[in-house]
Amino acid sequence: MSNIFLKPLLFAAVVLMHVCVHAQPIADTNRVKQLQTNSRYYLMKEGELKRDLDSALLLNEEALRISAALQYREGTAKGLLLETQIYREQGEWKKAADQLKEALALYTTYDLKHLLAEGYIESAQYHHNEGSDLDQRIFYYKKALPLFKETGDLKQVAITLQVLGDFYHIKGDLGTSLNYLGEALVYSKAAGYKDVQGIYDLMGNGYQVKGDFNQALKYGLLAVKTGETLKDSSIQMGTIYNHMGLIYYNLREYQSARDYWSKALAVSIAHKDTASYQIITGNIASGLFRIKKYKEALSLLDNMVKTYPPTSLEIRITVPYIYFNIYMDMKNYNKANIYYKEIVKFHNELDANSIAQHQLCQSIIRYLIETKQYKETYKYLEELDNTCKALGDNLARSRNQLDWFRVDSALGNYISAIQHQQLYKSLSDSIFNIEKSKQFSSLQLQFETEKKDKDIQLLTQQSKLQHNSLQKERTIRNVIIAGVILLSLFSGLIYMSYRSKKRSNMKLELQQKEINHQNELLKKLLGEKEWLLKEIHHRVKNNLQIVISLLNTQSAYLDNEDALTAIRNSQYRMHAMSLIHQKLYQSDNLACIEMSWYIRELVSYMQECFHTLSRIVFTLQIEPVEMDVARAVPLGLILNEAISNAIKYAFPGNSTGEVIISLKKLHGTTYQLNISDNGVGLPADFQLENTHSLGMSLMRGLSEQLDGTFNIKNDNGLKIEIVFNNHQLVYERKNTDRRR
Repeated sequence: MSNIFLKPLLFAAVVLMHVCVHAQPIADTNRVKQLQTNSRYYLMKEGELKRDLDSALLLNEEALRISAALQYREGTAKGLLLETQIYREQGEWKKAADQLKEALALYTTYDLKHLLAEGYIESAQYHHNEGSDLDQRIFYYKKALPLFKETGDLKQVAITLQVLGDFYHIKGDLGTSLNYLGEALVYSKAAGYKDVQGIYDLMGNGYQVKGDFNQALKYGLLAVKTGETLKDSSIQMGTIYNHMGLIYYNLREYQSARDYWSKALAVSIAHKDTASYQIITGNIASGLFRIKKYKEALSLLDNMVKTYPPTSLEIRITVPYIYFNIYMDMKNYNKANIYYKEIVKFHNELDANSIAQHQLCQSIIRYLIETKQYKETYKYLEELDNTCKALGDNLARSRNQLDWFRVDSALGNYISAIQHQQLYKSLSDSIFNIEKSKQFSSLQLQFETEKKDKDIQLLTQQSKLQHNSLQKERTIRNVIIAGVILLSLFSGLIYMSYRSKKRSNMKLELQQKEINHQNELLKKLLGEKEWLLKEIHHRVKNNLQIVISLLNTQSAYLDNEDALTAIRNSQYRMHAMSLIHQKLYQSDNLACIEMSWYIRELVSYMQECFHTLSRIVFTLQIEPVEMDVARAVPLGLILNEAISNAIKYAFPGNSTGEVIISLKKLHGTTYQLNISDNGVGLPADFQLENTHSLGMSLMRGLSEQLDGTFNIKNDNGLKIEIVFNNHQLVYERKNTDRRR
């Protein structure tokens, strides 16, 4: 009996011993994995505190000891790489490099592809983002990429592609950068990896540098939306907000730019990130000087430089660049020259392919032109043109061609000046046509979508009609079965009625097709007419610009001051008319022009021509109103004469003052235009009827052409008042006052 119980007990003991012996290695390998997980936690912890790195090293050493005892190759391999990363974070670069070399040899020997790829990524950390070092970083990431693909780690493939896109963006190779980033999006989607806000941000920034602000805005907003949806609170969100601010800044939406920069600044402060704080503060200062708040911009920069002295190359370039442009806007060339020398120094020291060379060249060209050092400008004009062509940045290239035209004109190279003026126009028009093409594609897509929706609705209605028809036929069939004798008498009439209806339906269908065909023809004719009108306005504007250029060329051969003055006055009048035609061919409304836009552009042009930005303040009080060409042209010429007279005569001896321009509605279709200044006014014996001034005669004549009245009087300066009827008024919006 005892043997019966003894045998099962012995068997159970043997099994238990076998399980314990084999369970021990499994438990120990799990211990290794847990130790390495904890070590990696302390390594990745924010702050890089010494105690955290010491804890990471101790935990990993214990994992390596256990792995060696168990001959657990995977634990040893991962531990070597982890130890390399800890040494690097501690600043022990030589020890880290030696350890990495050993790890790479091990991974190659045992064909550990995923760890070998991670080792290549680690190798890239020993190089910087400049010059040949950047090429080495790209080399290692490209070696890691196929290994990640081979092991099927799609998430790591997407991250590697994103980093490569970032590297090529730094190199200035935007085409290659955008290709890598687009591929990164594809792999992220395949891996189910949702943290793609960084990819969107890099793509938006790339398109911004290329000058494609539609695409830049699209991907920038996707980055913001994705990051906020995922509740990303990392420093990356600061970068995303900063880039969005730059996009709106380049689109001249300064308030939106300021809002995003404020968000970015809050993120940098929360993370105590000095570098991003400096960059964003510099951007805010740029936005302030763009709206002519020079004192605020200088105060912000001074405080930032004092509190956080620039250390990185990017900030050391950005700070003098902003100071330079502020002082150039203020016409303080002595202070601007200090920062100009720093900019030239950076330009000479940096690699020719550095992305910073773009803004450095623009600054050098601006200084040389404004200080009339025209001959020295050509080298930088050619360099910037080549850079813009390589980047495909037509917007920056068109501005550079305009500067080239100004330099050639100043030096008397008139043939070359006209060629650069034409290239400037060609590039400007190409940008305009590209935008229109994009708008057309969008409208076409919308049209096709609506057409498909209508086709679906039509098929649904036809299906209902067929269903109703079947129901009707069933009813008729049942009635025929119930009373075949009675229905036989009327069957002929029913058949004839059916045939008649069918013929009527066929006629209606033919008529509908003809109506649709006529509608298509009318749409085509309307489109051709609109295109022709735009082309006419475009040609008129270009012809006026050519005449202005010819007059400018002619003035170089004249010594008579009166003749030169007459030519300049003619140029101003032609530009006033040219602005109207430019606005008409650039807008969808071919009949009318918005006067608030037109008056602002005209005033800005006159300020540039007479160099009065810092001496005379223009205050605009313009109600939004649209006028047709017949009224906009004489009104523009009146404004041109009045502004010219105010600038030339109201403030003698470089004195300062203010010119107020207002356009407001009195009642019905009656409007009042006032141009007043606080200058010296008219002589006491001035009589409007006895004056022989061409400008006064023009204003009086043009006022009559507007069916209006012209009055001029002294009122703490000179005040011109024109009251006229705007019979072609299209619409009005809520009154707004804007101060320039």
